[in-house]
Amino acid sequence: MTTVLVIGGGIIGCCIADALAEAGVAVEVLERDRIASGSSGLAVGVVESQYTDPGWIDLRVFARRAFDVLAAEAEIGFVRSGYLRLGYTADDVERFAGSVAHQRTLGVEDARVVDVDEIRGLVPALRTDDVAGGLWCPSDGYVDPHLATVAFGERARARGARIVEGCAVTGADRADGVWRLATTHGERRADVVVNAAGPWAPQAAALLGAASDVSPQRRSAIQVHLAEPLPYVHPFTMNYIPGVNPYGAYVRHESADRLICGLHSEDLLDPPSNPDDYPRGVTQDWQEQLAGQLAVRFPGLADGMAFGEGWSGLYPCRPSREPSIGWRRDADGVIDAVGFGGGGLQSGPAAGAIVRDWLLHDAPVAIPSAASLAP
Repeated sequence: MTTVLVIGGGIIGCCIADALAEAGVAVEVLERDRIASGSSGLAVGVVESQYTDPGWIDLRVFARRAFDVLAAEAEIGFVRSGYLRLGYTADDVERFAGSVAHQRTLGVEDARVVDVDEIRGLVPALRTDDVAGGLWCPSDGYVDPHLATVAFGERARARGARIVEGCAVTGADRADGVWRLATTHGERRADVVVNAAGPWAPQAAALLGAASDVSPQRRSAIQVHLAEPLPYVHPFTMNYIPGVNPYGAYVRHESADRLICGLHSEDLLDPPSNPDDYPRGVTQDWQEQLAGQLAVRFPGLADGMAFGEGWSGLYPCRPSREPSIGWRRDADGVIDAVGFGGGGLQSGPAAGAIVRDWLLHDAPVAIPSAASLAP
């Protein structure tokens, strides 16, 4: 029987362990700290499929269904607030229509393009005079990222996976077709090693003798307190289209008088951050930039709002804006599951299925389009 070691106990690593254990594979996750202690636990929790790239849509639709199943089994804080992506040109709306058409082929029935009048009804606080349309799905929303990651990990354990916390990988050697990993919990051996180390992916790759172009990009989010409670649940509203604008503000419901807001981008906007030593708070400049965007795009919210607690995490981005999932060509017995940018949480179950399929079938049979994501 093939044995597998997974480096990293975030959402990707836990979902890989879950998928492999379900398939009867002997798998052990090595997590340097605690489950979800890194970027996964710092996410804002969005779960949606309102993207414009067909490959990303395939991953997210698969994963959304997995979150639906998990939410019926465990408390993961799934709030179906709906998800709205804003568009400003006819080309944007055309892309949105293409997204809806592709989602229909995958069985998503409630995603649709909405016009300006509908957008005003969904988000009364939004400025819409320059908006051309939106991509909307009412059953999308967000989860508690820590609860969701832990739930996938616990299900993996129940299926037979081992998850070792506080276990940092410090060295690696391969001989006679077997990997030997030196860790703070002693040596671990397996036929295959999966790099699911998130922002630590370059360090893990180096230990395994492989290359990695993952660049940890610092991104921030903050709680926003409103002067008056909202009489509606604010949809997760994204003012960003990948490949069109470098970044955009998003607004997410937290409670009637509190929102989670931030600036999102999948691009490499900054030098890579050190995942072991980066500022965890938010800067004054960033707060001013966000406040300016909120004032322009959400004038109905900006009056009387106040910033609360803020935090920063790391997006493990790649220049291609796509993850790397599959067998490495430059290192025997190594599978990549890295570079998910800001979409790791909502792609975790898809990553698990893809890694499982590469291992067992040498092709991503559950999500065939993911073959293009192989290293």
